[in-house]
Order: sequence, then structure tokens, then C-alpha cells
Amino acid sequence: THHALRGGSFSNSLEEWAEGLLLLEWVQSKHIMSKSQILSYNVENGFTFVLNNAEYIGALSDFTGEIGRLAVAQASKRNLEAVQEIHQADLVVSNFITLLNVTNQFGKKLEAVNTNLRKVEDIVFELSMLCRGSRAGKQMSIALDMPHSHTSQQVDQEEC
Repeated sequence: THHALRGGSFSNSLEEWAEGLLLLEWVQSKHIMSKSQILSYNVENGFTFVLNNAEYIGALSDFTGEIGRLAVAQASKRNLEAVQEIHQADLVVSNFITLLNVTNQFGKKLEAVNTNLRKVEDIVFELSMLCRGSRAGKQMSIALDMPHSHTSQQVDQEEC
């Protein structure tokens, strides 16, 4: 496909396709695919299109929003480790786009990534405080030789 003819709906579709691949790979292996890995996947599966840089950056940006939703789901299960993994992935994407954004070509995408990063940072902080508070409550009930509350027993079964 000639890049000059590529725009609008087709380019947006390629960006969505790449976002889907990024999310699938993340869910399956906690790995963020490079642009060349997406190309290899496409070739192996008979697809002939190649992502341009803007499409790949757009996919990465949207990917951080998707894994942010995964962070919320994991936080509801009190899975601090999973939320921290997502935070690390957001940091990697933010740093990568920052390095590429010398001419501010990807300013809006970087802004979206950093907004998603801050949201996940807030989740990590709040979940850390919740987990720390739950452990402190559990330790206090043990020190006072009191039976655990229902909440403390729930925390025992959760990640934090």
C-alpha cells in the first residue's frame, strides 16, 4: 500500500489492529510487541500491510488505556503485583514515545499515555495503602488475640 494514499479509516483500522495485537500479546505473555514483531506476525499470517510509525505510536497509546482498564479489574481483586506490572508497561511505553517525540510529532499521543500512566500510578498508590491497612488491621487483631474479621479473612485469600 502506498503510504501517501493511506489515511483516514484504513490507517485508523491498522492502528486498531495493532492495538489488539499488543493487548493480546500482553495478556498472554506480559510482552509489548515491537513494530517489527507486529510485521513478523502479519507476514506469518498472510497479511501484507506494514504499520507506519504514527500507526504504531497510536496503537501503543491506545494500548495503555486498555491495560489501564485491566489494572482497574486487577485492583478490584486486590492483585497489587498485576497492577504494578501494568504500571511498568505504561512506564516503558511513556519512555519510548518520549524518546521518539523529539519534534513533538506525537505530543497528543504522549499526553494520553502519560494520563493513563498517572491513573495507574494512582491505582497502585491506593491499592498499596489498602493492602498495607488490611495487613496492619490483621496484625493488630492477632496481637490482641482477637478473631479475624470477615474483611481480614478475605484479604488472606487475596494477593495483598
